[in-house]
Order: sequence, then structure tokens, then C-alpha cells
Amino acid sequence: MSARSGQPAGSSYGPADPRSYQERLADLHTIHEQVCTITSRQGDSAVGDDLIRQLQERRAETDLVQFDPVADARGDTTLVVRGELLIRAEALKDHGRLIAEYCAQTYHVECLDNRLVRLVAHPGTGGSQLIQLAGALQARGVAVSMNDVATTGVIKKGIGSPEPSAAKRQPSLPPPGDGKPIRVAVIDTGIADEQRSDGWLTGLVQSDNVDPLDALPSPNGFLDLGAGHGTFVAGVVQQVAPGAEIAVYKGLDSDGAGSMVDTACAMVRAVRDGAQILNLSFGLEALDDEPPVAFEVAL
Repeated sequence: MSARSGQPAGSSYGPADPRSYQERLADLHTIHEQVCTITSRQGDSAVGDDLIRQLQERRAETDLVQFDPVADARGDTTLVVRGELLIRAEALKDHGRLIAEYCAQTYHVECLDNRLVRLVAHPGTGGSQLIQLAGALQARGVAVSMNDVATTGVIKKGIGSPEPSAAKRQPSLPPPGDGKPIRVAVIDTGIADEQRSDGWLTGLVQSDNVDPLDALPSPNGFLDLGAGHGTFVAGVVQQVAPGAEIAVYKGLDSDGAGSMVDTACAMVRAVRDGAQILNLSFGLEALDDEPPVAFEVAL
């Protein structure tokens, strides 16, 4: 920041912030109030349970991933794909009989070179029974996990709407340099299919990475719970590193949820496309803190 003017100095990481000190301070106060409201509800289990129920209902009649909350040994709640476990392919040969007692079908995950297998439970098999199977396999030394569901930080609001900042930045030219730009892959909800009038995020839309914004439970004139998340993240990357080459991959749906298999496949595809940095602005709490097998295989 400039000592004379109180304005932020420009840097090689992005354009300078043109706002006055008072404008920036007003934005900070607004953000602080929102964060306080959000964090005050984090410990309210009723809020979390209601949000999970709404997420399940919104996708119940779709072909999107169906999931259930499962409590681990500590009582923490984890979201997992309904009726599925994940193991490495080589474990099928030695433990097929035990697996067949619980699981009706096995699917090799092609995008991970068939090194990962989805075990799909018999109809009527509950989550607790799958946890028993996972425990029995782990006791035999097999790396196994539920097909965990990653989510963005969904925040419930009355009505979703843009909340613009006072900042009015314009995209800057990439900084001069030798060689190819760094390629950053944003694995997220995809990107909005629009041509922006301000010049940001040009050329990132592909046929398979579009964020529909309004699709759940059906188009109804309201933004979905994760709508625009990938677009926002891509915009942050472009502001921080205007010289980077950005590619957007769809690993989460427009409510901000996706299975570990989907996100792992997106990670591998991005690297094979030449990405040097992967940006994954989402997270999960894996069941009993066991490493997600899909991520291990991808890495």
C-alpha cells in the first residue's frame, strides 16, 4: 500500500484496487457482518440437518448423485453416495466372496484406468451394513472407503442474489515473461455460459463444463445452492494471476455437491490436459478420517 495515498500499490500478481480507503472499509464491514451471521449457525445441528434434507429432496428425481448422511464412530456426520464403497481393483481377486455377500455389482472406473472399483450394494442394504463390510475389508488390510461426497460451503439465504462490491476492476494484460503461461485447472461447478461485457473469463466455456445455474430441483427462476461457484473461483484466479491459462472442469453439480469418483476423474483429466496447478475450492470430512481411496488412486 502506498504510504502517501493510502491506495494499494500495483503488483505483478494483478491490478491495483482503485477504490478509496472508505470504500474498501465499507466492504469489509459488510463482509464482517455476513461472516458473523454465518459462523453463528455453524454449531446448530438442526440447521445442518435441515440443509442436508433439502439437498436430498432437490435431487431426488434427477440422475445426479444420491447421498445419505452417515455418522462415524465419533458421531460426526459425513455425506456418502448411497449404497457404494470404493476399493482398488486388485482387491477384488482376493476378497470377492466377502464382497459378494453385500454387493450386487462392481464397476471399474474407466477414467482412472480401471484401477478403482465401485461396489454397489444389494437393494435394501443399509449404510450400517456397508460400514460393516468396510470394517471387515480394512481388517484384512484392504484400503476401502465410502464414495464420499464433496461439497462447497453451502450457505442458506432467504433469496439468492448478487451482492456486488464497490470495486470496478478491469482485466489487465498478462505480465511479460518468457515461455508458456502456467495452466491452472479449476475443478468446481463449471462456468456460466455467458459472454461478459467486462471482458473477464473469456473463452473458458466448453461443451462439458457449463454451470446451468438454475437446474435443481428444476428451472424455477432461482439460483441453485452452488450456482456460479466455479465462475467466481475462476475469476479470483484470473485477478490474482492474469497471466495464467485457466481451464474449468465440472466436478460438482449446481448445488455444489459431487462424488469423490467424479472429482478424482476431473483431477486426472486436468493433469493429462497439461494443468500444473489444480484448484479445488471444496472439501469433505471423510468417514472416520480414512483417506478417500478415489483421491489416493488419482494422486
